[in-house]
Amino acid sequence: MEYLIQHALFLHIIVGSIALLAGGMAVFRRKGMQLHRAMGKVYFWAMTLVLPLSVANHFKNIESEIILDQSTSGIYGTNTDSLLVKNLEVNVGGVKAQIPVEFSALNKALLGNEFLKHFTVIINYDKKEIYLQKQREILIASPRKFSVAIENDSLWVVSRTTPELPLRLGDILLSVNGRKPQDLFASHCDYVMKVAEFLEQDSLVVQKKGDFYLNISIK
Repeated sequence: MEYLIQHALFLHIIVGSIALLAGGMAVFRRKGMQLHRAMGKVYFWAMTLVLPLSVANHFKNIESEIILDQSTSGIYGTNTDSLLVKNLEVNVGGVKAQIPVEFSALNKALLGNEFLKHFTVIINYDKKEIYLQKQREILIASPRKFSVAIENDSLWVVSRTTPELPLRLGDILLSVNGRKPQDLFASHCDYVMKVAEFLEQDSLVVQKKGDFYLNISIK
């Protein structure tokens, strides 16, 4: 696993820059605009640890789960990704940790902020090397199985789900726990900062078109 993580670390230099740019663009775009929605989803992706799906073949005996995610390739639209999630021990420069690793069918390679926030990160661009100095114990929660993005001020859109949940990617929701986006967030910056807290529950009541309500378990 050390070899794989070393390559993911180097890729993070580029991806981290995209995350900062995407987050800034999302904040300054009007809520509900197509570019704004895309940038918000790019920023979300840059928070995780992801490796290409082919690498998962090395860990066939490890239990896994599937998460369906609507990520983006930029301002031109969205791609649907299938993530195979396994809890693995990784070794980064002698620092070992048991963490959830997401293997992407779109062959993404990304070591994001949820991992790097446990370290002081030093980047040597001349030598193309990254040095990590551990600051605290590495604890990373399992990836969220369900999430919603903002379609517009009054509608949600499902952006992350699983085959077991009765919701598909792209499903439009009239409310989540009786709330619309405009009830919770004054701006997209509010959404980025607070949506995780809003969804941090054992179950949610979602309302689909036609006044059809579903009580879904997301833990």
